[in-house]
Amino acid sequence: MGRLLWLKAFDRVSVRSAYEGEAGCLNGRHFRFSVQGEVEPDGEGETPAEVGTTVSLNGFKKSFQQSALRTVEAIAREVFEHCIWYFLRPGGAPNITVADDDGAVSLNSLMHDFVYSDMQRTSIEVKGERFEMVSLRLKSSQRNLAPRLYWCAANRVVVEENLTSKVLGLYGGLKDTESSPFTYVCYLSSDFLDSHVRADRTAFDISERVPGTPLIEDVSMDDIRESVLKEVESILAGPLSAAREEGKARVHEFVSNRGPRYRPVLSRLEQLGVSVDPSMKDHDLELLLHRARNAILSGCAGRACPV
Repeated sequence: MGRLLWLKAFDRVSVRSAYEGEAGCLNGRHFRFSVQGEVEPDGEGETPAEVGTTVSLNGFKKSFQQSALRTVEAIAREVFEHCIWYFLRPGGAPNITVADDDGAVSLNSLMHDFVYSDMQRTSIEVKGERFEMVSLRLKSSQRNLAPRLYWCAANRVVVEENLTSKVLGLYGGLKDTESSPFTYVCYLSSDFLDSHVRADRTAFDISERVPGTPLIEDVSMDDIRESVLKEVESILAGPLSAAREEGKARVHEFVSNRGPRYRPVLSRLEQLGVSVDPSMKDHDLELLLHRARNAILSGCAGRACPV
């Protein structure tokens, strides 16, 4: 999938590779591919003096150039933040350096720039299947505003899921004991996920939910997610409690000063399973309270309501 996406941003790709043959001598493969020509020989050329591969992406399209990062530092940070899992997985990542004529940055040295706390590893069991969780507190940035669950298989991230509000109080701006904002992320892996990932590694062959009561204890995505969220609530007990209290204070402040008509809703929010992001804008908060009030008036208090 990644190799095909190259051609969305570049006109053509050239690959020059040298490998050791059976007799111990170096052999070469040189080819290029593009949307128009697909895969084509790229001439024999000169075989490199050592084993290795050079991939050249050529013809950077203007529409992508306009929004592309330009400095080594910015590109390195973006690549690292996108690929953190490669540095956490068993075996780690190779040494990767982003460089241009003005300098170089090693991605392996950036961990302390992104992560507040040491890795917290826990495990859960779902219907006899064991899953490993690596939890991180990332320093908040424009890129990682939302808490996320990364479903991993075959040492790669397969699915990214936004966890905002899936646990009461879970938002991007949680605070630790020193009041430093952080974003929670979790990387989930297991032999079960490895054996159920699709060949293109973009999804899993696992039912979202198992209807009824099957004879076989099939594991669904809902089963796994429910167990993960319970563990997340335990891991983040302190910050979540603080966030819920801040959310309550935010609602009380809004209702007292700008929305007294929502006063009857205040005591019912928890019953409706609603918590408020303390950083929520007034307009969004009013919409949330309006939906909550309508849910109460329509009589769906006491069960899950779409607020």
